[in-house]
Amino acid sequence: MKTFFRILVSCIIITPWVTSVQAQKFTISGTIKDKKNGETLIGVNVFVKNSTLGVITNPYGFYSLSMAPGKYNIGVSYVGYSNLDTLIDLHSNVSLNIELSERVQTLKEVEVRAKKAQDNVSSNQMSVVALSSKTIKQIPVAFGEVDVLKTLSLLPGVKTSDEGSSAMSVRGGARDQNLILLDEATVYNASHLGNLLSVFNNDAIQNVEFYKGNIPAQYGGRLSSLIDIRMKDGNNKQFEASGGIGTLSSRLTLEAPIKKNKGSFIISGRRAYIDLLTKAIYAMNDSFPKVPYYFFDINMKANYALNSKNRIFLSGYFGKDVFEMTSDDNDYSNDFSWGNYTATARWNFIPSSKVFTNLTLLVSNYNYNFGNEFKYGEDKKVMKFDWKADLVDYSIKYDAGVYTSERNTLKFGFITTYHKFNPGKINNQNDTIKENFTMPRNNALEHAIYLNNEQKVTDRLTVSYGIRYSLYQNIGKASVYKLGSDYQTIDTLHYGKGKIYNHFQSLEPRFMLTYKLSESSSIKAGYNRTSQYMHVASNSSTGSIIDLWIGSGLNIKPQLADLYSVGYFKNLFNDKIEVSVEAYYKDMQNQIEFREFATPQFNERMDEDIRSGKGRAYGIEFFVKKNEGKLTGWMSYTLSRSERKINGIQEKDWFVSSFDRTHDFTLVTMYNLSKRISLSANFLLKSGRPFTTPALRYTYDNAVLPYYPGRNNDRMPLYHRLDLSLTWRGKDKPNRRYHSETVFSVFDVYNQTNPTSIYFKPDENNPNITKAYKQNFLGFMPSVTWNFYF
Repeated sequence: MKTFFRILVSCIIITPWVTSVQAQKFTISGTIKDKKNGETLIGVNVFVKNSTLGVITNPYGFYSLSMAPGKYNIGVSYVGYSNLDTLIDLHSNVSLNIELSERVQTLKEVEVRAKKAQDNVSSNQMSVVALSSKTIKQIPVAFGEVDVLKTLSLLPGVKTSDEGSSAMSVRGGARDQNLILLDEATVYNASHLGNLLSVFNNDAIQNVEFYKGNIPAQYGGRLSSLIDIRMKDGNNKQFEASGGIGTLSSRLTLEAPIKKNKGSFIISGRRAYIDLLTKAIYAMNDSFPKVPYYFFDINMKANYALNSKNRIFLSGYFGKDVFEMTSDDNDYSNDFSWGNYTATARWNFIPSSKVFTNLTLLVSNYNYNFGNEFKYGEDKKVMKFDWKADLVDYSIKYDAGVYTSERNTLKFGFITTYHKFNPGKINNQNDTIKENFTMPRNNALEHAIYLNNEQKVTDRLTVSYGIRYSLYQNIGKASVYKLGSDYQTIDTLHYGKGKIYNHFQSLEPRFMLTYKLSESSSIKAGYNRTSQYMHVASNSSTGSIIDLWIGSGLNIKPQLADLYSVGYFKNLFNDKIEVSVEAYYKDMQNQIEFREFATPQFNERMDEDIRSGKGRAYGIEFFVKKNEGKLTGWMSYTLSRSERKINGIQEKDWFVSSFDRTHDFTLVTMYNLSKRISLSANFLLKSGRPFTTPALRYTYDNAVLPYYPGRNNDRMPLYHRLDLSLTWRGKDKPNRRYHSETVFSVFDVYNQTNPTSIYFKPDENNPNITKAYKQNFLGFMPSVTWNFYF
């Protein structure tokens, strides 16, 4: 532990030292913003024309480019904005803050990635997609709700478990192996409405970066992917409002300057009104069922520039799903809710033109509760049940970026997180008899430090290499069950408050290289090792309304993964079309599965039901994307395999994981008919999800029981679906701030009604015959949404 903190201190004091050794060159640095609203722009290309030198802005819009003294023509490019050129006579450090104007076009182009043309070829990144809120808004989805996670599920290598589900599997990984960050704070449950929608309100989102492999060294804690979502800063030029009224929910977003060009804020809210709508219909027709369910999201953010070198940010999110039902006679009530809140406080400090630092304090809370009360008998005896649980994180994080030269960028930092696990406190009452039950609580510290360098070795070869060291410590007060070889408890170990009684550590090397074959083509290769100390305790692959998160410990080892990937990237027709092929192999250790019929939510000896083993996933992904013209969009095909070998579950044989879909084809198109009308369509075709089907049945003690020959030994039918949407924009008038649009969308146009699950039960007419039944949830679903802006 002492060594760990020595390294942390070294990370902080090394910053000014690195700056001093590079004093022989001069630096151009600054921040790039949107001229209209003052929002910082992420991923803007700043480059020296007629050379291979260039950088992109970081998540706070900052850039730094160091060069020898001389005259340079500096270019700035960003998709959807007018290019900017400026001449610089570099004989001293230059501070150059830039504001870009949106490009005026007859037809609006679709922003698939906020990067310049050829960036997919030349950048030293692979398996990465950046999406703007404008792109996400155009994808037709269920209920007409714009959805970040649904858009990501249309990319190669990403699979959803069921119809309409937000639970994702990335390159064969489990659904809990995706790190989801909102302004750097972890979101543990990112779903509303039983995994049908995500919790992210697109009106509050500025940018999304999705890594399905080759995760940068500054991030860790999950095996498969990183979803880095950044909220808007707010308009620091003038007041702005936007919102919408949809089939399922309504939204309102307000933005305004705190002080013009110095600071701003944004407040965005969304609420579903299923409860209000069904209640109103019930008042007119009492045969219509009331559905006492709703959800809401609130996003808030403020920022203020203290001076040219210091800027502070405060942001937060609060969201909840609520189901409250009371019988007409008040004899029965049910209260079920789950949600998240996050808080982020950040301080950006620029100690020199070559160094950018960020100090962040984070809080993340995921909570859920379930309660009911039932009165029975003439004397109204009371039967009550109440279950409350949560997971709370407190983190401190420090990141530094040092632009050491025109060919090197060094990044380093640390993060320390305190996890508080409260799996559940249950209060049970039957008349005057009370029974309280508490699942074992535990706490943990998770630390990580990282160092990464990106180096342009030659004009053709760029490499990125780094290392991440992670440390996980279990802390008392805790009671831990010691298991024998048969997974049964043989002893109970007790640890006092503050006692560190167990730890895990891991070295996680990261490597990436890009070799340009020509100006329009390149090959890339990468290696990533990742470790995961937090796990979802569930025997459901599709995701449940509530997810119980647990930490590694004496009975649960951290999950580990090694990812090897290689790809070929090519641009065609003057960069109008991008083509890529990526192949990967992922080797995974300590993969967690639950034995059959386990019930982890109400089991204080949950560890007895957990089994672990190996996992492997491999595949090849084809991707074609058209960036310009009336017709834009992408097409992808993935051929892949995901398998497990688990101790105690088919331990001698590999079986396909619940996330395996051998074939996965997606077509996404967006077509501008005119300035006011645009069309969008998605078509999906993929292999059915694996499930376990019984092969035989037998009778034991007068009960008919099924026999399962192996896990995931069968598949659901072929999955396919077509979604359409039409956007009709109101007339734009010169100098008119107000405008609106109406979006008509249809989910599952030809009503395929893909099954969400398949279950077995005796035939109603002949109980000696077991029949399979499909359970469908969604099908043909039209919706309409009206959006406004002023």
